[in-house]
Amino acid sequence: QLDDGKSGATFHRSEAMPVGGVRKDGFFSHPPYIGGVGYVWAQFGPLTLPNEPCVFRVWVGLMDGGDPSDGALFIVEVLDEQGKLHRLAEKLGVQKEWRELVADLTEFAGKRVWLRLIADVGPNDNSIADWASWGEPRIELKTPKRILQAR
Repeated sequence: QLDDGKSGATFHRSEAMPVGGVRKDGFFSHPPYIGGVGYVWAQFGPLTLPNEPCVFRVWVGLMDGGDPSDGALFIVEVLDEQGKLHRLAEKLGVQKEWRELVADLTEFAGKRVWLRLIADVGPNDNSIADWASWGEPRIELKTPKRILQAR
């Protein structure tokens, strides 16, 4: 949803987000900054994962144009059917550079889960220009499969 007007927190779909001049589609998020700081998250699912080793792969970075930032912490978690959260991966996103973040989903292969993406202000609790951008998010098989088409 867009900013609620109370905390400044937002997490929504966005197209052509520039990070270091390179544009990617995905999600834009900003942790809260009005009245305090913390994190913002979106949860996707339920998803039934492929019944083989797979990963969640995304590019993370801070969208161009903001004041100097100390970065935002990008976190990927899985919520299983028993209600337990599993932190799978995290990476500091910075300005002017897309960084790849990969979360291994293999232990959940074939299971029904919810995927949670979190943008946190980071260890310094500094929310300045934490324009957290999630580019090209996707679930991929660990081992690509060749698909032949008859002509």
